[in-house]
Amino acid sequence: MVNLKLEVEIEVLTPINIGAGSEKDLMKGVDFIEKDNKIYVLNLRKVASEGIDLRDLSTYFANKQDQEIARILGKKIEI
Repeated sequence: MVNLKLEVEIEVLTPINIGAGSEKDLMKGVDFIEKDNKIYVLNLRKVASEGIDLRDLSTYFANKQDQEIARILGKKIEI
């Protein structure tokens, strides 16, 4: 019975929350940085696809040094 598909109907009796909601818990210097009074949410896949080695950023992520991250990303921060 692998990949058995069933159609079910449920009735929610109490408030429900699906997921942990951790996507809303962003950390400055890790998930986003501030540069020139703007906030940039980092997409690490895009950063890596632009040829930036994420290992070069790891120390700055660990220390939440957003200005150093912005310096390394340079103009590519707008990607």
